Amino acid sequence: MRRLTSAVPLLLVSGVVMALAATAIASAPAHAAPADLDGQATSAPPSVEPELRTRAAAAGRIRVNVVTRTRADLPDAASAGQVLQTLSRFPMVTLRVDAAALDRLATRPGVVSVSEDRPVPPALAESVPLIGGDRTRAAGLTGAGSAVAVLDTGVATGHPFLGGRVIGEACFSPVDADYSATSLCPNGAAQQEGPGAADSEQGACADPARL
Repeated sequence: MRRLTSAVPLLLVSGVVMALAATAIASAPAHAAPADLDGQATSAPPSVEPELRTRAAAAGRIRVNVVTRTRADLPDAASAGQVLQTLSRFPMVTLRVDAAALDRLATRPGVVSVSEDRPVPPALAESVPLIGGDRTRAAGLTGAGSAVAVLDTGVATGHPFLGGRVIGEACFSPVDADYSATSLCPNGAAQQEGPGAADSEQGACADPARL
């Protein structure tokens, strides 16, 4: 966790995540759909991650993040496989699919992109620039006067620096036998909320070999 210089309340969110939904959504085409000869908008074919079908055929089934044009398109996309995760606001669903299901998704008019949802090991040298933390710090934005959400793989919640400032904790750590993914939450479940949920000195997070 990066050091904070201002005394602001903190919301701690812990967990080893699969491929970020924001990354999948950002990969969606930003330009308008092309027009046909009659001047009507047409739908571009879904962007499917290269070699995804090959991996699905070899593994039997894989996890994928499916981004759709609108939330109204989600039910049709979700019908292609087993639903593992949905989001309350974004037009995205995480599915478990086989090669045949990928073929079906590639024909859905409401689907924008399909990418594999796989475990991503945390690396501070990469994650801080990825979220713009270095630029925020350089601009002098410390979060003073605001509640700051710390997304990490666990935090030393008992550290004196955080004394009296933690207002909430949560842990989200997918459990998926196909990917050998086990929970790092202190209670061993895929989700935990409340005191101790983001404590890096409890549960599997306390074992560096598990991270």
